[in-house]
Amino acid sequence: MVIPAPEHPDILLVEESPADRALVTRLLRGRLAVAADAEAALDAVRRRSFTAILLAQALPRQSGLDLLRELRASGDTTPVVLLTEADDEAATQRALQAGATACVVKRPGFESDLLAFLDRAARRTMPSPQPPRVRSDARIARDVLVVEIAGQRHGILASAVETIVRAVAISPLPSAPTEVEGCVEYRGRVVPVLALRARLGLPPKPVEADEHLVLAWAGGRLVAIRVDRAVALAHVEAHELVDDEIPELLAGSVASVARLPDGPVFVHALTTFVESSEPAPRGRPIRGEP
Repeated sequence: MVIPAPEHPDILLVEESPADRALVTRLLRGRLAVAADAEAALDAVRRRSFTAILLAQALPRQSGLDLLRELRASGDTTPVVLLTEADDEAATQRALQAGATACVVKRPGFESDLLAFLDRAARRTMPSPQPPRVRSDARIARDVLVVEIAGQRHGILASAVETIVRAVAISPLPSAPTEVEGCVEYRGRVVPVLALRARLGLPPKPVEADEHLVLAWAGGRLVAIRVDRAVALAHVEAHELVDDEIPELLAGSVASVARLPDGPVFVHALTTFVESSEPAPRGRPIRGEP
């Protein structure tokens, strides 16, 4: 079933729940086309393009994750945020690996997460849809979250990314190493913020409202990286990853360089970044080693 849409919708919401449909419709009135199931969503995507797709995980007959995989297999590159009912790390990893740009838990106040996602999607230049890629071995490709720092593009493996949130004030940590900018609180957990700007030799700068924090896992620890903005999720084939052109100044944290159609992206190894830092100050552990 397709809910009647406004004259010029640019966002597709795929959601069975009437309550959640009403909530998002109030938030995005005039911009939203709504499909209540996977079949209606596929029909809508075939008929027109969208700036973004908001996709509920719980759908009748076919899950949101399965629909996401079907969209990506068809060559559709529209940014997708998967709306989940619970905070599940494993489910988030599966969604990102399947091609989701972000995951949002439908808890009170999740509307602000949606707006942050849509702001990123609106600024992204969408490539033309490509035919599905045929891979005999999934290990030959990687999904990389592309971010911008001081006008330069960097990458983080999507398999390590927990979520992306708007930047908040960063609390300083006494006697912290230079590569730790401070800490933030995320869902009751104290998370260190890695000073990637310092690693890149850039001067420090205060936190700005339009910046983002990328929450990611490194060596079993949840860390945050402050970036100017999160740009897009890029699919990188093995032949597009090279390690013989890495500038010496970046070699301490850059694992490879991804050659993308619109320019190179320096892909960082967060585990190496963390291991190269001095020991973190004592305090409540963030997460135990698995």
